[in-house]
Amino acid sequence: MKTIVIVGAGFSGTALAVNLLRMATPGSVQLVLVNRSGAQARGVAYGTRSAKHILNVPAGNMSALPDHPGHFLEFCARTDPLVRPESFVSRERYGSYLAWLLDQSALGKQHYLTRIEAEVDAITPTASAAGAPRWRVQLGGARVVFADEVVLAVGNFPPRNFPVPNQAFYDSRRYIRDPWSPGALDSIPSDAGVLLLGTGLTAIDVANVLARADGRRKCYAISRRGLLPQPHRCIRPGRAPEAGDDLRRAMGSDVRTYVRAIRATIRHARETGADWRDVLGALRAHTPSLWACLSLKEKRRFLRHVQPFWDVHRHRLAPEAHLYFHGALHAGDIALIRARVLDYQAFEQGIQVTIRRRGVAEPEALSVEYVVNCTGPTSDLRAIDDPLFAQLRSDGLLRSDALGLGLEVDDRYQCLGHTLAPVDGLRYLGPLLKARYWEATAVPELRVHAQALARELLADT
Repeated sequence: MKTIVIVGAGFSGTALAVNLLRMATPGSVQLVLVNRSGAQARGVAYGTRSAKHILNVPAGNMSALPDHPGHFLEFCARTDPLVRPESFVSRERYGSYLAWLLDQSALGKQHYLTRIEAEVDAITPTASAAGAPRWRVQLGGARVVFADEVVLAVGNFPPRNFPVPNQAFYDSRRYIRDPWSPGALDSIPSDAGVLLLGTGLTAIDVANVLARADGRRKCYAISRRGLLPQPHRCIRPGRAPEAGDDLRRAMGSDVRTYVRAIRATIRHARETGADWRDVLGALRAHTPSLWACLSLKEKRRFLRHVQPFWDVHRHRLAPEAHLYFHGALHAGDIALIRARVLDYQAFEQGIQVTIRRRGVAEPEALSVEYVVNCTGPTSDLRAIDDPLFAQLRSDGLLRSDALGLGLEVDDRYQCLGHTLAPVDGLRYLGPLLKARYWEATAVPELRVHAQALARELLADT
């Protein structure tokens, strides 16, 4: 019996465990699902209890099973028959779906699945003889699990602290580095002014929770360009989307041609009554190949000049979240600032933030009581201070990609070590696949990777 240890029980780890339980022949696999907290199957993204945290993907495209696209809708219909494919439901409900799916997949197979709540302190290769387990997984409390395969299915890491002269500010109680950590926002008084670093999806989620219609709190959201995510359509059109294959062929292999081809296709789509969202949607299946076609120089050019605009159009908001946020903007409860943060100075009563607005030479001071980092998760392994990943990097078992987007893996999801050789039996599944595939952060992509990895793991059982 092959023992597979899955480190992390958010979406990626849960989806992988579900696929393995559904696909494995009885008695062929023993799964060990390890999570540092007890909220297995929910993770950070779906552990929220706030009704204002809504999925940014329509319910019709949120099935965890690629071969059963209506699975999540069927789950929703059990309690709410009004949920439609175009509906945007709460993240809490999706977390309940994942927990239910894991339980259902384990029915009659409980003895093949072990769930452990523990921190993974280290993962090291064993010196055992051929045929013996290849990996030693050291858990907190001196517990050890031996495995034939280890899958790192950890999700997103907290945002990075950006360089400012006063680095000591980041130790202040008035600075919240990770707004998704449990209870992170609870310490902010109802009348405290808050500066949100970033204007993307995380910033809007946090703003929608913190903004108050009674005017007692002022929120500021700051980024260099002040770009905001575009909304999904409230109603899906009946027309067919733009042909992705034709667009892909017109895009060539450099960023300039990519942008020109997409713009031209969007102009044509408007003339025929279609929508730019159809064009980007048609590209979704081609994104990994488009990313792979770019040279390292062209990838850097994309990240520097195009990514901010791509992100706000590609990663869209639920219509409800968009309306709520823009209502708060219109009412003055939230202010959008296009500027750079130059420094912070914390005082007993608050924080003075020095900023320089876009197109203005002179800096200015902004007074708030709290600063929340909403710039999004860190993907650069060189900036991640997680002890487990530090150990794996130090032992030469993991390698960051040249652009700091995630992990280097091969086409079988095996991690590449410092020598660029695949590390046999150590694999990765999760958003750090962005380094190889670019599109690897949302359920529609991760569910496909989870199924593909499950097949790889079961290939020799």
